[in-house]
Amino acid sequence: MAYLPKETLAEVGLCMMHAGLEKDIDGEPRKLREIRNLINLDCAGLDSYPDHPFVSINPAASSRDIKDSMNQLLAEWKREQGLSEQRIPSKEKLETYLQVWDDREGWFKGEYIRAREMTFSEIANRNDRSIKTVHNQYKSGFQLITGHEYSVDNWSELFGPLKVSEIFGDFGRATRLRPLIQKTRRAIPESVISSGQLPGFISRNSCTEEIPAEGLFRQIKQLIAAEKSDQEIAEELDLQHPEYLPLLRRRFDEI
Repeated sequence: MAYLPKETLAEVGLCMMHAGLEKDIDGEPRKLREIRNLINLDCAGLDSYPDHPFVSINPAASSRDIKDSMNQLLAEWKREQGLSEQRIPSKEKLETYLQVWDDREGWFKGEYIRAREMTFSEIANRNDRSIKTVHNQYKSGFQLITGHEYSVDNWSELFGPLKVSEIFGDFGRATRLRPLIQKTRRAIPESVISSGQLPGFISRNSCTEEIPAEGLFRQIKQLIAAEKSDQEIAEELDLQHPEYLPLLRRRFDEI
């Protein structure tokens, strides 16, 4: 599935789907018919093979022979693919990365709590580390949690709307929680739809226009970059809580 072209996957998938049907055709079992169809498929993808290592181990061989052979294969594969040796962080380091993340973002008992957020300086002072070390550990925590390398743009896209919702509008607990289990979807009541207050949007004070959180975050970020004052930003965007703008300014400086 990882290497075959989409067209080939579709053709093979149809064969397997038809083979799973119970009803036979003209007395011939479905599986036999689809095996024949699979053999006769004219798909170039089936004539290829993935350029990826596969290993079969003989359990009767000695552990030493298996390890020696694997080390030789690994050395060959790394050389062929231009890969360098990479050290996997220890469990203790991974826990440190996540603890720095939790301290900076205010993650506590399954929820992001803004009042518990610490600055990099506060974390560095508490743990007797340099700010640079703490920031690098925070970036490693970001990658562990999101699966993406840390960058200002990635942080803004993934967490900017969350920070805006915490400060300038309440979308309910759903925006503040990092899901631990998948929950059953529920339908939005007709009363909510007819009221015009859809989840995930912030209403402005003096107009009926609604803007998504990510849109508001980008606007605030752009206005701060344009060196607008807090008062100018609050008036232009008609913010409900302009007194929290300095918090976002400090966060922009840090990221």
